Amino acid sequence: MAISEEKDFIAFLFRTLLIEEFGSKRVMAERLEIPLRTLQENIQCLDKAKGGTIAFERLILYCVQNHMDICRLYLRYVQSKEAV
Repeated sequence: MAISEEKDFIAFLFRTLLIEEFGSKRVMAERLEIPLRTLQENIQCLDKAKGGTIAFERLILYCVQNHMDICRLYLRYVQSKEAV
């Protein structure tokens, strides 16, 4: 997977879970146990080398703790790219 594709998937993961699991950035930040400002800054920096690191780590941990299938989310990402 190329770097740009990795970043694309991470952005997809944030957007999808924000909409389907959390409903708002405030709730997302609370459940990931990070300040809202940190989440907002991380989301804005997803296209940069270290952008999203803290929030991404917490998001992956949240998925694992809540038995969310990350592989299924990745498959959805791939399918969305193929549909374009």
